[in-house]
Amino acid sequence: MAIIVDDSEKVLLNEGEVQPKKHISTEESLWYLDNGVSNHMTGVRSHFKEINEAISGRVRFGDGSYVEIKGRGSILFECKNQEQMIIFDVYCISNLKNNMLSLGQLTEIRCKVVMEGNRLLIYNHRRNLLFKVERSKNMLYNVRLKISTPACLLANIDDEAWMWHTRLGHLNFDSIKDMT
Repeated sequence: MAIIVDDSEKVLLNEGEVQPKKHISTEESLWYLDNGVSNHMTGVRSHFKEINEAISGRVRFGDGSYVEIKGRGSILFECKNQEQMIIFDVYCISNLKNNMLSLGQLTEIRCKVVMEGNRLLIYNHRRNLLFKVERSKNMLYNVRLKISTPACLLANIDDEAWMWHTRLGHLNFDSIKDMT
């Protein structure tokens, strides 16, 4: 690889010790947080809450190789505080061996990314902490995320007042009482 600093100087980078296959993960819950990747992407089709398979194209990697995009959709994660978080615009790339979250894409949705020391902190737009990740020995940030499924809370309503509250668009209980 060559980086041109100016017309008279060329800097050559040669990393003979880099072994990409050593860092391939088969763990589906492991996600790499990366500032160099332009889009969120995964090779695990079952992660998607919804996907538009009409979206296609190619992603080019730093070594010049390409992989085909098989769709784009959203993935629902379960946070440690039991809340759910949706990540939109995730590419489905069937040959991808690692899951990637783009820090740039996270900042586009008003997340705040803070790097200090060997720690990476990501806050949502309400400034609630989403991720606190320690840098690994190979200088990467990765996090294990639990893929969630949407919960239908209405299926568990036993109280008739709550059922009508929901059916009537979350009408206040005094109004429901007046109606009865």
